[in-house]
Amino acid sequence: EVAESLRLFEDPAAVAAAAAANAPSWRSPGEHGADTSTSIDAPLDPPGWNLSSQRDGQDDTSGPTAGSATPPGPAQRLLAALQLGGNEDDDGATGVLAARVDFDENDPQDVSEYSTDIRDRLALDEATPQMPRPDYMEAQPELTAHMRAVAVDWLVEVQVKFQLRTETLFLSVTLLDRFLATKKVRRKDLQLTVVSATFIAAKFEEIDPPDVRDFVFITKQACKKDDILAMEVAMLTTLEFCLCRPTPALFLERYQRLNRCSEAHRHLFQYILELAMMDLQMARYSPSQQAAAALLVSCGLLQRRPVLPVDFSRPSEAVERSIRRCAREMCSMLEAAPTNPLQAVRRKFMRPEYSSVASLDF
Repeated sequence: EVAESLRLFEDPAAVAAAAAANAPSWRSPGEHGADTSTSIDAPLDPPGWNLSSQRDGQDDTSGPTAGSATPPGPAQRLLAALQLGGNEDDDGATGVLAARVDFDENDPQDVSEYSTDIRDRLALDEATPQMPRPDYMEAQPELTAHMRAVAVDWLVEVQVKFQLRTETLFLSVTLLDRFLATKKVRRKDLQLTVVSATFIAAKFEEIDPPDVRDFVFITKQACKKDDILAMEVAMLTTLEFCLCRPTPALFLERYQRLNRCSEAHRHLFQYILELAMMDLQMARYSPSQQAAAALLVSCGLLQRRPVLPVDFSRPSEAVERSIRRCAREMCSMLEAAPTNPLQAVRRKFMRPEYSSVASLDF
């Protein structure tokens, strides 16, 4: 089955055939070649907003990692053959290749003269204590990790509906986590908090962000305009207007450029990262570690040797152990995705504009 999945990546005709056979009957606008003329014609009505069924002691059993105790599947077995610690001249069958540069010196938009400063700043920001901890939900009296997963699942549908960038999606989740890690939020205000985080992220990342009235409409008037604006002020004040924090999307762009990923490979890479975004426990790993782990998994499935920057190609023992543990958890999520009740990410990546990577059998 895995061999057949790999052949699909090599044969564009096979990709199209798989998409036709597995794609859902509806088609929503997206950021990768979808029909951008489609307007927002109906509010979203996700069934998961009934949050009353999950409470104390049930945070992890029904979340995205459910089923992770199953025997190792194809993704896990492929990952086991991959080792960190390679170099540019290594001719072995496994290992990570090290790249000394991750920018194009001939592209002025890559601002290569600032690349070292940018990398140092990202590393500094990742080490800041303002990054949320995975156990912050314990301080929330009315919320659970499952409720957060439901909220993020709905947020993915909002991203597809509004045709928002990948960076906006990941920044929205980061703002949500940072705010929930600082302020107690009532269950009935969770959707308002998600909407406000997305509203802020869209204004920060998008050229033409949705208007506040669009968010009122897409929530079927559940979130009022004044409430969204008031929550926006509260969130920005709590976060001290500090929005420039690294997200996995930043490293997704960096690593896919290093690896010269094909379109299908990039979509698989992104699919794994967005599945991981659903699980609060992924906050144990830094954004760069999450992206490195997702790259290892995607390259393992495609039988490619990953390329990482020099500073990551020979990590310390602790960092390597963390990346491999993160990659194993991502493998479990990837294999459990078809049976996960939260399906927004999988529906998104079933579409042809994402190479239908979610339809492949891992």
